[in-house]
Amino acid sequence: MDQNTGHHITDVEPAVVRRWKSEGVYPFAGPAGDATEIRQRKVFDLCALGVHEHLDTLRQGNAKDRRFILRMLRATLEDSPDSLKRILVEVLGVPADKASVLSGLLPLTSLSSIIEASRMVTDRLRFLAGLQELLFQIPSKQSVKERAELHRILACEPWIFGEEFTLTGSNENLNTVLRKHLGRLASGKGGKLKAVLRDDGSEGVVDLVLGREVPAYARLRREFLVVELKRPSEKIDLRAKAQIEGYAMAVASDDRFDTTHTHWTFLAVSNEMTPDAARTLRHPTGAFGCFHEEPNLRIGLATWGSILSGARARLEFFRSILDYSATPGEGIAWLRERYPDQVPAASHLALVE
Repeated sequence: MDQNTGHHITDVEPAVVRRWKSEGVYPFAGPAGDATEIRQRKVFDLCALGVHEHLDTLRQGNAKDRRFILRMLRATLEDSPDSLKRILVEVLGVPADKASVLSGLLPLTSLSSIIEASRMVTDRLRFLAGLQELLFQIPSKQSVKERAELHRILACEPWIFGEEFTLTGSNENLNTVLRKHLGRLASGKGGKLKAVLRDDGSEGVVDLVLGREVPAYARLRREFLVVELKRPSEKIDLRAKAQIEGYAMAVASDDRFDTTHTHWTFLAVSNEMTPDAARTLRHPTGAFGCFHEEPNLRIGLATWGSILSGARARLEFFRSILDYSATPGEGIAWLRERYPDQVPAASHLALVE
C-alpha cells in the first residue's frame, strides 16, 4: 500500500480503471509497452484514483467530461509535472492537502526524469537506425551531400562520436578555431591572428570541432576532436588521409597553441576506406584507428559502421531495459521530422516497413 495515498500499488487493476477503459475515456490505448510505460501508467492510476475520490465530475459526470479530465491529468504528469499541484487545486478543485500528497508521488518515483531519459534513449536509437539507412542504402548514400545535409545533421548530434564531446565549432576555418582556442587559455592574448596555412599555402577548413575539458590537477586539460566528413559514396583513400593529416600538422606546428595542456584528435570519416588507407592504421583507439600519434596529437580514420556500432554499444544497456528496438522505417521518419531540410525525400526511404 502507498502510505501517502492509501491505494494499493499492485498489478491488480482497480475496478474504476476497468470502467474507464470500458467507457473509452482512459487516456492510454492498448496494453502497456515497455517498463517505463508500465510505471507511468501505475503513477497515473494512483493520481487519477485520488482525484476520483474528490471530484464529483469524474465520478458522476458524463463520459466526455471524464475523458477530458483524465487526458488533462496525463498531459500534466508527462509534460508539466511541476504544475500538477496547481492544476489539481485550481482547476480540478482537489483539496490542497490531497493535492500535495498526489504531487508528492512524482519526486518519489522520478517519473518525469524517467520519461525524459527514456525519450532520449529511444530518440537516439531512432537516429542511429535512420542514419544507417541514410548512409548505406543506395541511392540515398549517393544523394547525401557532405556539408548541406550530413554535416548539419551531425552538428546537432555530436554524442555519436562520444558522450564526452560537445559541439564547439562547425564548418569553420582553422583561423576561427585558433581564435576560439586562444580565448580559452589563461595566457591567451588579443590581437589579429595570422592565417593557419598548410604546406601548399591554402587555408584549412574543418567540418566539426568537438571538445571537452578534463580537470587535471591545478588546471584543465582540453581535448578536441576535429572531424572531416566525407560523402557516404566517397571512400577514405590515401588522398583523404593526406588531407586530414594536412589539417592536423597545420595545428600541431603552430606555436600559438598550448601544446602542454591541450590534446587534439583529427579524424576522417566515411562509409568505407580503401585497403591502402586501412593499412596505414597502427594504433586502434575505440571506434577508429590512428596512423599518427604523439602525446598531444592523434590523426586517424574511421568508417561509419564502427562509429554506429560504438554508439549502439553505449546505449545497449538502456535499450535492453526499455525493451525497444528502432526499425529503419521509424528511424527515417524520425530524421525527416527532426531534420526535414536535410533528409532527401527519396521514394525508397519508406516511412514504415
